[in-house]
Amino acid sequence: MAPDYGGHGKYFVLVVDVVKSVRTRAKECFQYFLGSVLTHGENFVLAPLQGGTEETTAITDSTTLYVAAIEPILRHKCMSCHNDKKAKGKLIMTAVEKIMKGGKHGPIWVARDPEKSTIIKRIHLPEENDDHMPPSGKPQLSKNEMHLIYYWILEGADFTTAWTQFNKQDSLRLLANESIQQQRQAAGIHYSFPFASQETIRML
Repeated sequence: MAPDYGGHGKYFVLVVDVVKSVRTRAKECFQYFLGSVLTHGENFVLAPLQGGTEETTAITDSTTLYVAAIEPILRHKCMSCHNDKKAKGKLIMTAVEKIMKGGKHGPIWVARDPEKSTIIKRIHLPEENDDHMPPSGKPQLSKNEMHLIYYWILEGADFTTAWTQFNKQDSLRLLANESIQQQRQAAGIHYSFPFASQETIRML
């Protein structure tokens, strides 16, 4: 015998259907979110709204070329997939000593031989190739960034020499100059609107 809902049976059935639909949709959204986290890294949704959280290094004449021009590329284009929490290919790029350990395919570069360096091969693959880095859908390296890494490896993948110690007419120095100038300009940008408050972010 069907339960008696006091003449409101059809409304009860409607509510049950709505609840089931919402639960199904919520499950789909959660699965999509998990997939996005795997692809784009943690906090990929809120990071653009949480301004002022990234630590930046003031570049001086004594700053190494690696810190001034190479590390920023790795930080912005590689570390979201190669960090202590998410090490794709068993490669961690958050510190020099961890980069030098390489990943499951070994070292990612061969000093003075960019043509044999895995990182150079991967960034030049077609974006639709599964081995292309960074993965499709993530911020890609610019031509200048590719050239910077190429010439840095070509000149020995040096971690200790200040960027100002390289010959001013050297290709690596010229590329580094441009990168540093762009970073300094970006650091001087002042937005005309405030960053979203934590309360606003929680409501999203």
